[in-house]
Amino acid sequence: MVDIESIKSELYKTLKLSNKQFVAECFEFMKKHHFSNEELAILTDLRKLNRSILSINRYTYPILKVVSPYGGTTEEDSHVNGYRRYYDDKHKYKGKTYIFCKEWHHADTALVNQTETRIPFLEWIIRTINKNNLS
Repeated sequence: MVDIESIKSELYKTLKLSNKQFVAECFEFMKKHHFSNEELAILTDLRKLNRSILSINRYTYPILKVVSPYGGTTEEDSHVNGYRRYYDDKHKYKGKTYIFCKEWHHADTALVNQTETRIPFLEWIIRTINKNNLS
């Protein structure tokens, strides 16, 4: 049985990290809790992502992007409309290679027109772990 409160406590510690560290730690956490390819696929599809993360906030870019495991990250991989939106570092899990979105906003650092994007993502991770634990 998974202790959801201790998971929540552990995940919420990531809020103090830089954006790059935050998303990397969340990814490692999802790996540790054996998220399926289907669950990670939600994070690669913007429409599914915004439906699943049940928040007033709307994500602008998918959180994960599947890229080629070979060679470096290309500008085509990491940029959207000429702007860098993804980190170059590649991360592998269950036969796929991902790069992480760099567009994260936390209430303490968000500009006036930006909405919180970290907490709804953490809550989705917790709900997914809880759902998998009950299955």
